[in-house]
Amino acid sequence: MAIDWERLTEEMKAEVARLEFEWIDFHHTASTKHPNLKLFIDRRNAPLTIDDATFLTRILVNWLQTKLPETVDFRLDISSPGLDRPFHQPWQFTKHIGATVQITTRNEQRITIGILTASEEVGATIEPVDGEPVTIPWENIGEGKVVLAE
Repeated sequence: MAIDWERLTEEMKAEVARLEFEWIDFHHTASTKHPNLKLFIDRRNAPLTIDDATFLTRILVNWLQTKLPETVDFRLDISSPGLDRPFHQPWQFTKHIGATVQITTRNEQRITIGILTASEEVGATIEPVDGEPVTIPWENIGEGKVVLAE
């Protein structure tokens, strides 16, 4: 029996939102008997804890058991997106104020690296190492990413 991944994903997004977590990304293997599911989540106004991931895992495993055929033996891994994953939503930028970030504009026209100093209604403000602070409007931002120290 084939799994309708599109429908299942949309229903799972709604369940994650109902539990007050933010859906970041989801991947699954193509196997219909032993799929591996990988869900990345976050919290909008607080750090994501191990207890959060454990709680959501327990809830979603039970939920998935009601949605998938009994013959499906799945594995579900839930984690935070990690500092190495790009972010796109204004609330994600707000969580990284004070960090050194790289902001790439849409179509990768410009990359700016510096300290993220603000995330406001108009856009994200970054203070480059060698220049004046610049506010990049949300409609021009492709993604942000924390720059890890070497």
